[in-house]
Amino acid sequence: MLDVQGDKALLLTKDIIEKECPYNWPPADVTWETCSMRKYLNTEFLKKFSDEDRKRIVLTKNTNSGNLWHGTPGGNDTDDKVFLLSIEEDDRYFGNSEDYLNKKRSSHDVVTETHFLAENGGFLINAYDNARKCGDYYSWWLRSPGKNKSSAAYVEGEGKISVGGTLVNIGGGVKVRPALWLKL
Repeated sequence: MLDVQGDKALLLTKDIIEKECPYNWPPADVTWETCSMRKYLNTEFLKKFSDEDRKRIVLTKNTNSGNLWHGTPGGNDTDDKVFLLSIEEDDRYFGNSEDYLNKKRSSHDVVTETHFLAENGGFLINAYDNARKCGDYYSWWLRSPGKNKSSAAYVEGEGKISVGGTLVNIGGGVKVRPALWLKL
């Protein structure tokens, strides 16, 4: 449970629930609104819940902000029952450091361990990385765009946020950890 507001709670799966699922297939320039992951989570995945549980899942208006470090547009806001966290939400719910909002990309290019990391958009690395780890160092998708329209941000296995992201058609390396608001 990440948050409680009135009579509803924001839940994020503790573990990875889908292991081989790309953010979008086929490869294309996409946003959260148009990606195949969103369609899958709000249709096939949602059907896995009982009728009673589906009635308790709250339709949520998600703001899909652009990538602040790269200027990649985030697309239109969406109404979802099941969704992925955004970079901002991930930063807020795992430590509330506001590092994503307050630190500039250039400061992370200097901090990155290798030239590869800097070239790929840098990582948000902070004291809360450990809290974002999932299972056996699984990486998991975020709904925010990466460094361009054919990439999406994700949380690395070590818990750092890949703000530059990876290609949306990568399925085996990045897993799925959905979120939803549930009526209490």
